[in-house]
Amino acid sequence: MLVVVYHYQIFVAPIVNPERSHLVNKWYIMVDFFFVLSGFIITHVYQHYFKDGFKWSVFKKFMIARFARLYPLHLATLLFMIGIYVIMQTTGIFDSLYTGMQLAFEPNAILSNLLLVQSWGIHPEPTWNAPSWSISVEWWTYILFPFFIFFLAKTGRWAKWLTTVVAIGGYLAIMYYFQPAQFEARQAYLEGVSEMPNTIDVMVGSGLLRCICGFLLGMVVYLAFENRQGESWLSNSTLMITTWILMFVGWHFNLIPDVVSAVIFGLMILMAAYNNGFGKRLLNVRWLQFLGDISYSTYMVHMPIIFCYYTLRGLYKSWTTDPNVGMVVETSQEILVNQEPHPPSFLVVWGGLVIFLLGTIVCAYLTYTYIEKPMRNVLKQKLSGKPKKVVA
Repeated sequence: MLVVVYHYQIFVAPIVNPERSHLVNKWYIMVDFFFVLSGFIITHVYQHYFKDGFKWSVFKKFMIARFARLYPLHLATLLFMIGIYVIMQTTGIFDSLYTGMQLAFEPNAILSNLLLVQSWGIHPEPTWNAPSWSISVEWWTYILFPFFIFFLAKTGRWAKWLTTVVAIGGYLAIMYYFQPAQFEARQAYLEGVSEMPNTIDVMVGSGLLRCICGFLLGMVVYLAFENRQGESWLSNSTLMITTWILMFVGWHFNLIPDVVSAVIFGLMILMAAYNNGFGKRLLNVRWLQFLGDISYSTYMVHMPIIFCYYTLRGLYKSWTTDPNVGMVVETSQEILVNQEPHPPSFLVVWGGLVIFLLGTIVCAYLTYTYIEKPMRNVLKQKLSGKPKKVVA
């Protein structure tokens, strides 16, 4: 949900001026929370598959399960974005979009999106349904997972420390080499691009390294959880809540380097896993569980909703604007950089955010219910060759 709010800030309207607070503009980092959590959970569920070695039949079973989990919704949102693109091109809305948004609609990137290689540096920016960049790198990390877990299972404690050092070193390489180089390259084709220097906010090329670093941290954190390391102090509910508060304060003032945030995410996951008090009761609240169930759908549908908004607004402007004057669809980037047109009022911005969040949740529930869950079951059944259940 924080990533959804972050993209609203970037693409729709600035809810917090980044000159006054870095808080919302730091929430790209929540994708890294996902990578760390993913490494933790995949290790929990699948490590026994590969601890004793690699078997093709087991690997096939593992990859079928992951493909069935990720691909159906990815394909559905990609097709939806292609439909949006056709509408925008035929109505003239596309030419009025911010340059960075136009780069997402790259016809040559359709094949790479279908093959889940769109984040390998083939394209300068994330394409089509932009959040799917993380699904692309996550998919290829799954392919490496059996080798990671075999290495960690067959070596001593030193390997876990080495893996942690490699992950942190990878983050530092992104922050101080890959991200600055990418930022410099983007300046050539994106007007007024607003990015913070020395972050891990990369989505193409070194985006795969970003995912692997988080995933490896999550794996090491799970092995620490298995051995109940630090349980006596990490299980404290007050510490868990205080840590989250301090993270938000640190992001507000931009005091926490991204690599430190990623390491703290690992500790936060341990805190949640160990907790048997207030923290556990809080995380087991029914509506939070519901948001957890639909979280993948939430992540995948919110950007198509943003482009639906631009399409509908563009159509409205085309119907109400003098054709001799031309149509301009302003974005959050232009509002922040140029201050033209005048920023919308506080109530409009925050009211729009509430409507956007509610609409995203509703759409996510629908895609979860009618695409994600049923297609996952169908694909797992068909690809694994299991016979259909006969219902009397």
